Amino acid sequence: MKINYIFSLIIFIFISSCGNKITAPSEVNGIIYYDVETTETKSFSFFKIDNSTGKALEAKSKFKKLAESQNAIVYFEDGYSITRDQLRSFLAQFEESYEKEVSIYGEPSDLDRNGKIIFLMADINTNGNSTGGYFSSSDLIDGKDGIRGEYLHVNVKWELESVFGVMMHELQHLINYNMNAINGNKEMDIWLDEALSESTSYLFSEYITKSREEDFVNTPYYSFYSWNMQLNNGNDIFGSSGIFISYSSASIFMNWLNTKTGGNYNIYKEIAHSSPSLTSEERLTGITSKYGLGNNMDDVMLNWIDGLSKGDLPGVSISAISQSGSIPLLPRSVIVYNNTYSIPPDAKIKTIPLSGQGWNGFSAVVNTSENKNAGYVDEADIVDINLSQVNGLNSSMKYKSIDLDSLEGYHFMDKVF
Repeated sequence: MKINYIFSLIIFIFISSCGNKITAPSEVNGIIYYDVETTETKSFSFFKIDNSTGKALEAKSKFKKLAESQNAIVYFEDGYSITRDQLRSFLAQFEESYEKEVSIYGEPSDLDRNGKIIFLMADINTNGNSTGGYFSSSDLIDGKDGIRGEYLHVNVKWELESVFGVMMHELQHLINYNMNAINGNKEMDIWLDEALSESTSYLFSEYITKSREEDFVNTPYYSFYSWNMQLNNGNDIFGSSGIFISYSSASIFMNWLNTKTGGNYNIYKEIAHSSPSLTSEERLTGITSKYGLGNNMDDVMLNWIDGLSKGDLPGVSISAISQSGSIPLLPRSVIVYNNTYSIPPDAKIKTIPLSGQGWNGFSAVVNTSENKNAGYVDEADIVDINLSQVNGLNSSMKYKSIDLDSLEGYHFMDKVF
């Protein structure tokens, strides 16, 4: 009787345990996958970006740990799913590319001592879906609920072909903060930090570079130094889509620098590893001067646009501006115009004639002012360029008007807090 009781108890325990089975993690080719039903679940604080106002709204949600590799851990916001093949795809790409990014841009910090970057895949948008990801220095300074670590936030709703590019873009921001703010006691200005992150797409994401190129060739306004396209009070100068001018210009500019210096991406490393004790302008121009690309920011910007007029980047074209009326030229921004227009002399501008074939009779003008607050514009530093409409200009492919409505929709932007 006692033996029968013990045997029945063993069977009962076995059946019960099958109903509450804990699936062990499985490892395939260096990637550990966790069972979604039994994996570790954590609550993390993060920001949701209101795409109507640009404001960051505090949020908190539960996340499931789905996979990890040698250098990364992936958490997914509860309620969203992903296939194992999709996880394998971008984690495998990340591992293949991680060492290359680190060799160029520098080492990330390791405050949580796990040797890994933690990717939090979440719905990080409200009123739109433009923000592809973000890096917040507060994760390194204050931590999440007091636990400091290397967290990067990626939009869970984005197409997978762009997710990997976003991961590498945000990783540069994290590395940049460690190299400059933590190790160098001085942050890099946002315009140069973002330009370096844009440069990662030329190594890792053709999808993003093609998108930037399309925006660039359709917008005859060339600017990334005044990154946010906002006044110091936060008011938009060109509307909410203005910042895409900065992204596309920074992308093409970094491609131009690389092309003019051998195409081996070494100039990205030179910029990333330049001394944080210098201003961001000095960090850039100290390097461009070595290659004959300009000794100061104004000349660098003008040489870039003149170089594009000469075909320095095959397939990437510039356009002269065709619209009449007042055009706000922001610090270190460039437009191309027909010399038929008459621009009055101004101490805040510098002009050169374009030297490219077919560009005889056209000039580029840059605003030589320097922003006092990196990425933001003092209204007094804006130069209003007043152009009169010249008959027949719009019939030529050389001319375009500023149409920021064409930049609305699916375009990648991020945030650095």
